[in-house]
Amino acid sequence: MRNSTTTAGFSARQKQAGMTGIGIIFVLLMIGFFTLIALKLFPIYMESFEVNSALDSIKSESGLASKPSGKIVKSLMKKLKVDDVESVTKKEISIEKSKSGAIVYVDYEVVKPLFGNISILVSFEKQVELSR
Repeated sequence: MRNSTTTAGFSARQKQAGMTGIGIIFVLLMIGFFTLIALKLFPIYMESFEVNSALDSIKSESGLASKPSGKIVKSLMKKLKVDDVESVTKKEISIEKSKSGAIVYVDYEVVKPLFGNISILVSFEKQVELSR
């Protein structure tokens, strides 16, 4: 008795399992692409944590809110320089004085080339309130 569903020695119930070579290459390319993006974004976010740390440290300084805006910016820039933050300049820092103290805003963007003419743009908006 011969089974009519056989093809080249395999019955119709048996199926191939696994990926093709092209499928494996595609998966490896996707892993490589996302690894490249993660490697480019990691330093950007580490620098963002340093900016947060600098803002927190000026928040704890006593009497800084009553000083002129230029002194507050200078104090923040010193801390950013110590932490080796290069993405934030004086242009990205603004200070709004109020009756209760001052609010320091840091609004900046970081652009990193990914490959070719494609770049990654990451925007940050941070603020801290200094009380008198």
